[in-house]
Amino acid sequence: MPRALLIGATGTVGRAVAEVLCSRNWDVILSARTGQRLDDLSASLPSAQVTTQPCSVESITETDALADRCSAASLDAVVVTTAASWTPRPIAELDFDIISDVFERDLRLHVNAARTFIPRLSPGAVYLATGGGMADFTFPGMGPMSMTQAAQRALLRSWHKEGKTSGVHIRELLIAAMVRGHGPDDAREGSLTATEVAEHLAQVVENPLDTPGAVVTIDPSSRTTHSYTGGI
Repeated sequence: MPRALLIGATGTVGRAVAEVLCSRNWDVILSARTGQRLDDLSASLPSAQVTTQPCSVESITETDALADRCSAASLDAVVVTTAASWTPRPIAELDFDIISDVFERDLRLHVNAARTFIPRLSPGAVYLATGGGMADFTFPGMGPMSMTQAAQRALLRSWHKEGKTSGVHIRELLIAAMVRGHGPDDAREGSLTATEVAEHLAQVVENPLDTPGAVVTIDPSSRTTHSYTGGI
């Protein structure tokens, strides 16, 4: 079976990715900060296909240790689904320290994961991180999220451009929609469910040459067309 490390496994999208990859006969290493939540998720999945590795990728030391424990060179994919929370506030109220804190809680995780795992992966492996549509559009009170999502996209594009000779397929799955609920019963017009996102993500991980650009954008139209918008 192919092996994937899933960082941020206990979030809404992460849980769905774990379920979908297991259904596609992947062995999945589940990683997140909270051990109890990892145990709860693991208990809901086929025991023969999952293992858990608690880790906070806020720490580069912990991230390096995670790569060693997982034998990163033997992984077929690393998937990062971490995301920071934010309570909307007007941009006029935000000083640099407040905005920097959002980058610390979000972008730092992606920087640490990318610089740790991409150089360790073998040619043909996939490194994929999920990102958000506010990289292109902002909403009142959500300025810092637009900033960090745009920075994450630039980070992955830079790795994609500078890492071509490594043979690692580097992608961002940019989710240009609200993610609401989990399964088909939660589907709403104008949004995607976590399971729909996970199904698209699995297709990119299993067939990276079908989407050769650094950024793969999905939106609610993907529900019916199953098409992707590849970026550069």
